[in-house]
Amino acid sequence: MDRKPSPLAWVQRFVLGGVVVALLAIGAQATGNAAAELALSDGTSWLVNPPTGEAIQVNTVTAEITARVEVAEDGDPLEAVQLGPSAVVLDKATGSIRKVDGVLLDTTAETTSSGNPADLELVEGGGQPWLVDTVGGAATSLDPTSLEAQVRADVPPGSVGAAADDDGHLWLADPAEGSVVRVDPDSEGTTTGVTDAGHHIAPAVASGLPALVDATGGAVFELDDSGELRDEFCLTETPVEPGAPLLTGGSPAEDDRRVVLSVVAELGALVVTDLDSGTCDTEEIGRAVQSDETGAEYGTPVMSGGYAYVPDLSMGSVIVVDLEEMRTIERLPILTDFDPFELFVDNGVVVYNNLVGPEWGIIEGNRHLRGEPKYDDGSGNSGATVIGEVEDGDGTGTTVEGDDERGDEGEPGNGDGDEPDEPDTTDTSSVDRPDNG
Repeated sequence: MDRKPSPLAWVQRFVLGGVVVALLAIGAQATGNAAAELALSDGTSWLVNPPTGEAIQVNTVTAEITARVEVAEDGDPLEAVQLGPSAVVLDKATGSIRKVDGVLLDTTAETTSSGNPADLELVEGGGQPWLVDTVGGAATSLDPTSLEAQVRADVPPGSVGAAADDDGHLWLADPAEGSVVRVDPDSEGTTTGVTDAGHHIAPAVASGLPALVDATGGAVFELDDSGELRDEFCLTETPVEPGAPLLTGGSPAEDDRRVVLSVVAELGALVVTDLDSGTCDTEEIGRAVQSDETGAEYGTPVMSGGYAYVPDLSMGSVIVVDLEEMRTIERLPILTDFDPFELFVDNGVVVYNNLVGPEWGIIEGNRHLRGEPKYDDGSGNSGATVIGEVEDGDGTGTTVEGDDERGDEGEPGNGDGDEPDEPDTTDTSSVDRPDNG
């Protein structure tokens, strides 16, 4: 595959390579496999760009593109998970799976999956990648270096909520049977009955540990290593009908506060369950707007820096909830068109990525930094742009845009730490798209 590193990428490659060599030289207890997967916080993440068939490395500090690696034909639907400084990319048109190395900036392993590629999903936890097919009923652990299949376990068809904990264990829920499925990377899966058949359940991972959300029973549970229920926590007093959308997320592994996030679309609410304090709070976020083109759909919530972020895929926006005050502080319109997008946290940074267009960016609180476009969309935009919401004294906000300059404490601003720049009123509603093939 073609490698297209930028000058900045060559510097990063040198630094990362030097760090690995230095660690090995001082006697770090790491095998060749482990050394290759050192989770270096180098300020980069990998994005998929289906229109050009590329995996794109971006700098999450400067919002610049640092490298491009060809991984598929133009227009193929792509999905990726981060793997330390590297990524694993799935082509959902062909079933091809490739590892993109964050040091070499090239593909270093490739395999092809069985089953229907469109039904496949990539999941990662604790540096362990998984390939999950909940339609065909299979879960396969992949070797992090070679991508060779380690264990292929049968899972109940129709399982939901695939998530992996910090020990690399895969968790799924089978609502039809009221059971939880746990699969180890090197052994077969185990199934544990936890509630009545038909309950609306889904797993979640909070600070690297597994939990279960039972929206029908109105509770959240900690799970032990065998999948048995442990402590019970509150969720909502309003039962949720089976089949209604339920999306779960949780605090990142590095967060000391163990929190489960549950988007209950039927109630138009985000429920925040604190597993340390035993409390739960609800923030009304409204029902996703119905559209013939997009449907009514929320995405998986994520958490970082004391905020919860809920993607509203039907409106091309992200709902930002302050977890300290439990209130919505912003609905960020991140896309000019209502395109499908992904939202994830990597090394504490919240990243969004348009899956059919050039936009991507970084979100922090009620501001976001729009990244350098992944390709020329004809709009004339060529660099990173700061976009934010400055709260006025009356509680209203003023949207601002400005160049990529930071204030005194790293906050987006006009570069002097004072008032932000005036709004950019450029009309970007019409965006040309490349031919997706």
